[in-house]
Amino acid sequence: MKLDDYIGKLREVGTAMWPGTEREVGILLLSCADVQAAAFAARDHFKRQVQPVDGPMADSFQWEWEYQLVYRMLLDPDSKRPEDRLFATAGQLRERLTPDQVQYFLDEHAKLRLQHAKRLGLTDDQSDG
Repeated sequence: MKLDDYIGKLREVGTAMWPGTEREVGILLLSCADVQAAAFAARDHFKRQVQPVDGPMADSFQWEWEYQLVYRMLLDPDSKRPEDRLFATAGQLRERLTPDQVQYFLDEHAKLRLQHAKRLGLTDDQSDG
């Protein structure tokens, strides 16, 4: 048996509506590597700004990490392929989205994760919420 026989479909893609529109966007189910890469990118962003990640900057680091996560999860709505990110860079996302939009997409990703976990039998929660 191969590892893929156990893992199954890792790069699952769901969809969400873009807030305030009738347009869909792809939402990639992030892997552990994606989440870690987002944390490293957030750290590197602060290094480039010559800002320590402590005290008052801790909240800013959390926000940057969330921007990095959303940058990695939002996909072109037509292809929905992991390599076809909606934004060219995390900086582009940072400039164009509001914190409320970022939170909306994080919430949509959490829903996708829960659906995925239910399909795998990893949760006893059978609610749709």
